[in-house]
Amino acid sequence: MRPHVAVIDELPADYKKVSATQLAEQRLQIDPRNWQAVTDAMALVPAPGGTAASAHIDNVDFAGKTGSAQTMSNALAQRMGQKHSMNDNAWFVGFTPRRDPDIIVCVLFEGGEHGQFAARIAAQVIKAYVDKQRNHAIEMKKASMPGFVPGPGPVHDKYSPPRQAVQPKQAAGDEVAMNARPTRNAEFTGVWQEADNDGDSSDNTRLRGGRFQLSAKPAVGQLARAAPGMDSASNGR
Repeated sequence: MRPHVAVIDELPADYKKVSATQLAEQRLQIDPRNWQAVTDAMALVPAPGGTAASAHIDNVDFAGKTGSAQTMSNALAQRMGQKHSMNDNAWFVGFTPRRDPDIIVCVLFEGGEHGQFAARIAAQVIKAYVDKQRNHAIEMKKASMPGFVPGPGPVHDKYSPPRQAVQPKQAAGDEVAMNARPTRNAEFTGVWQEADNDGDSSDNTRLRGGRFQLSAKPAVGQLARAAPGMDSASNGR
């Protein structure tokens, strides 16, 4: 979206002329993979180790970018003895969720020096918005489902961080009910040499390739106690 300037005084004629001929909206043709890489990186900003780690919000897919802007040269301010009165302005732009955000908050903290302090302000707005949306969703569900009681724990919705796949822990020597795990599709590719009708595969130029999918649901099994052919009681001898 093209930025606009709003002032009380009359705008110059040149500004009005340019504003009338410029498009209010422009579409950028950017590879979706690049958008994903950028927004994933921005989601690390309010995370531990990020430039706004103190603005982290639990269970919220919060992303953004910190920044600071000098009001004047810091070196000049020091020479003029105005270091404390001419602090840098702190900026932060944050949004949730990281994909197709519903809300974007921009904070200018005059004299805030560092973007993390502006991020803390933006985080309060983001949290208030998400809490309101989640409470509204719960109330709507209550109204539509007699006897509905929200379960314990955080609500997982589009504002929650993407879930990470967690593999169940296995105790050594215990029988594992592998078939209790959810069925997942496995994808793999293969290249092979095709033999002639007489079984001769000496023609190395005849190669085939393909991509396959199959259902990967492990069968019930028992963890191995020793390598194949070895007796676990032999202590490896």
